[in-house]
Amino acid sequence: MMQQNDPQGSDAFTYSTEDADAYGSLEIAGTTYEIGFDALAEKLGDLTGTRWLDFGAGAGRSSLFLRNLGAAFVVGVDHNFTMVKRAKQQNVSRVAYALIGRTLPVANEAIDGAISCNVYTEIPSKRDMEVATAEIYRVLKPSARFFIMTANPESIGHVYKSFPRTGSIEHLSSGSRVLCVINTPEGPVEVEDHYWTQDDYYDVLQSVGFEVRAADTPISSRDSFVGTDESIIGPFLILTCVKE
Repeated sequence: MMQQNDPQGSDAFTYSTEDADAYGSLEIAGTTYEIGFDALAEKLGDLTGTRWLDFGAGAGRSSLFLRNLGAAFVVGVDHNFTMVKRAKQQNVSRVAYALIGRTLPVANEAIDGAISCNVYTEIPSKRDMEVATAEIYRVLKPSARFFIMTANPESIGHVYKSFPRTGSIEHLSSGSRVLCVINTPEGPVEVEDHYWTQDDYYDVLQSVGFEVRAADTPISSRDSFVGTDESIIGPFLILTCVKE
């Protein structure tokens, strides 16, 4: 299934080695990310015997999430060399990581499903999103599911345990740059995100052939988020898509 691929340049945010290490130290449990991953796990169900793509795998957290749900094999891809290097250091079974450019090192219709977690906000233009999404569409089997977990556009101006989303939505338009500071055990990591509306995501997904079946913004009722906004405005938008 895996093929050779020459990495190409990208205008998306690039992590330093220090940032990759800090981001890799951030767990799912006990963080704001747990809200999104719990909701995603419920949607994914048992993945036993299936092959999955993790688009924008970063340091490998989301790829391990898929494996722990039973996936027989996970292809984790990312455009950032330092992230892929750190992910490979885990040396875990049933997961392979690859550095990518604008194409995926996977054959047509070879994958049973795909996820992309906290990645689309780092893509600087709708055209770049279309290129990436078309590649994901290409490698998925017919009727396969694709889940995007991304920043809830309505979360701007709210503070969460793992990251503040400062600013005002009134001053943002599609593609506007938004600074995101992620609180990790090894210190804060600054990431340059981009603001995209739910309509922007729909436009991109539908333009390449995906049908969007659901859009959810889960919140939390856990005591671990007292004093922050996880129970008020869902930090994540989760889009459930199907390859038509």
